[in-house]
Amino acid sequence: MTSGIPSYTRDPVFSEKLENDIRAEWTDEELVSYAHPDEPIESGQNKFDYSNTNYILAGMIIEKITNDSLANQLHKRILDNSSYSLKNTYYVAGKNWKAIQDSIMPRMVHGYFYDHETKKLLDTTANNLSWGAAAGAMISNTTDIIHWVQALYHGKIFPDKYKDRELKNLKSVVSMKTGRSIATVTPQDPNGFGLGVGSLYKDPGGQFWYYEGSGLGYRTAYIWKSCNNVTVAAALNSKGGEGNPNAPEGDHILELMFKIYDEIITAYPRYNCDD
Repeated sequence: MTSGIPSYTRDPVFSEKLENDIRAEWTDEELVSYAHPDEPIESGQNKFDYSNTNYILAGMIIEKITNDSLANQLHKRILDNSSYSLKNTYYVAGKNWKAIQDSIMPRMVHGYFYDHETKKLLDTTANNLSWGAAAGAMISNTTDIIHWVQALYHGKIFPDKYKDRELKNLKSVVSMKTGRSIATVTPQDPNGFGLGVGSLYKDPGGQFWYYEGSGLGYRTAYIWKSCNNVTVAAALNSKGGEGNPNAPEGDHILELMFKIYDEIITAYPRYNCDD
């Protein structure tokens, strides 16, 4: 992401309001107001900066172009398409969010968020995901994530006449070190970011595609290997200290998935490959 637009989720006033009332209703306009576009990020040589605001703006553009809600467009184009097999994936924002949330709540895994000030675990299962909207109001499970990865990276979500072009666009990455376009990740420049997808270099193994998303109480991620089509997805509680490498909880979800991947390759050596 190289827009220079700050992420609204990093604004301390927004964070305080969210944590004080996780059931509050937010509009896209309110979320964007916390991005402070008059104070763009000055990143020096590195033009890459992850910003949730970019996703909110993309959702607003979709609504403007289609003259329809993002929720309806997601259902029409993705969620209601049986060929993707997304049987447990929901967009819990928009005008029908409460009905959707109530319908799936009995089978929701509870999410917990550690509050460092009160020293307590907060149950965030029923939080109002309007604060995430286009940036993170999707609820799913690991099975559906794997189905989505297969549909996405094999181009099933694109019309045939545009498939090759859009897959190329999807995988066109910028270096997370410099913000500049790179052909692929390497040991010297191991992390890249494309159109809502990440790419990383791991030795051994070479290039992997991945994505990680987190909210109040939940964190999910996947890794996918092109040369053997192996996908690993994981979900766990999201704790305090997100994005802080010195936080005592840490973030080991990628480490977990690579351990699972290594176990798969050990059990099925025919899938061992580098790309």
